[in-house]
Amino acid sequence: MSIRKFVVAAAILSALSLGVWSVFAHDGEHHSPGGNGQPGDTPLAAMSYTPCVNGLAGTFPCDKVDLAALLPIADIDGTDAAGITGNDIWGWTDAQTDREYALLGLSNGVAFVDVTTPAAPVYLGNLPRHSTDSLWRSLKVYRDHLFVVSEAVDHGMQVFDLRQLRGVASPPQTFNATAHYNNFGRAHTIAVNEETGFAYVAGSRPSAGRTPGVDTCSDLVQNPTGGATGRGLHIVDTR
Repeated sequence: MSIRKFVVAAAILSALSLGVWSVFAHDGEHHSPGGNGQPGDTPLAAMSYTPCVNGLAGTFPCDKVDLAALLPIADIDGTDAAGITGNDIWGWTDAQTDREYALLGLSNGVAFVDVTTPAAPVYLGNLPRHSTDSLWRSLKVYRDHLFVVSEAVDHGMQVFDLRQLRGVASPPQTFNATAHYNNFGRAHTIAVNEETGFAYVAGSRPSAGRTPGVDTCSDLVQNPTGGATGRGLHIVDTR
């Protein structure tokens, strides 16, 4: 990843990480409330290029890294809902146009931001959740497609053709999933082996309507109260 991409990704992720703290976290975990990192929890506002001076870029601590730009979650949410948080960020470079995109996991979906010009990111739109809101969402890219899992009940795996982001005429837009895989419901994380095209979904729960014979590897883990906190891998051929 180039320094240019890293700086803007780090800037956007800083906005996401500030909003993710909650006493109600993803399955089996709890986080301490942390505010938004601003004096007096002042609401975050969009920021343009801000150099690191005397250890601060605006109100954000820094060390030899300037802030390229910042988009608060409220500016990339796509709804007016209160309390939307973020937890994950991934990226995609369009091999045809060389444009670069940040893919941001929110509690109510995925936001798409064009970061080709790091100091002037453009919010292109949102892929809404498949089921209910959830603090936890995990994203990966394979062959110009985004794969999304969540710990929301009955979410399954959303598939989105990222080539739809080319030339968005009137951003922001609300996008639809290109495909949906429902042989599991909720899940914790996803990883893709780009050489084989196999996706490995961890911490998944088999769905009631799954294809007969398709299941998640049995590896039940229980917390001290006896509640299920995780299961084994669910492997999907995404080629």
